Amino acid sequence: MFTNSALLWNENIQENLMYADYVSLKLDTTDEETWLKINRPHQRLRYNLILNGIEQFSKRYKGKLTTETMLIKNINDNENEIDQLGKFLNTIKRNTSYFMTPIYPTIKSYAEGPDTETLLKLSELIKEKVSNSVMLCCPESEEFFATDDFENELLGLLEMHPVNEIAVKTFALANSKISKLNELIELKLIKQLEYNGKKYYALNELLQI
Repeated sequence: MFTNSALLWNENIQENLMYADYVSLKLDTTDEETWLKINRPHQRLRYNLILNGIEQFSKRYKGKLTTETMLIKNINDNENEIDQLGKFLNTIKRNTSYFMTPIYPTIKSYAEGPDTETLLKLSELIKEKVSNSVMLCCPESEEFFATDDFENELLGLLEMHPVNEIAVKTFALANSKISKLNELIELKLIKQLEYNGKKYYALNELLQI
């Protein structure tokens, strides 16, 4: 189950999520002003309630819990943001925290990914500040991990966003799952595509929408 976390403070929502084996929470920042810049939240939403909901849910949930952070140029791609986010993430019970960048054009024109130099610096900073973290947007950092459930991990990530080819293949190699990657392509569960001269993998069913 993948959620933007907006209603996670609601006990009924939490109860329903308890039945899921895998939950991924969107968490781009711990700063409300930054949150408002990145998202277009309903005016009645309060970010402190969302953060409290994430904390409460992480303590109760017994399944596999991951977080996803979108790094956006000149908004949350700086040391202070990562430092504060790391402090929060390190206090909640979770398995892995994924970091990535926007790939396709978004509604907000400024929602671009950081440049390569910044990403490399962020990779080292995130490694230092955030335990159990994985940079899917910066394959040069070679920060990939072994997992007991490669297929579901990969499909779960691609359900949220396309991921660049190098990152996916490095992830597969780290788990000795190149044959499984090829099998997913043959079964048409995932598909390779090209954008701005770079190759990515995406969940095939989302491309049909």
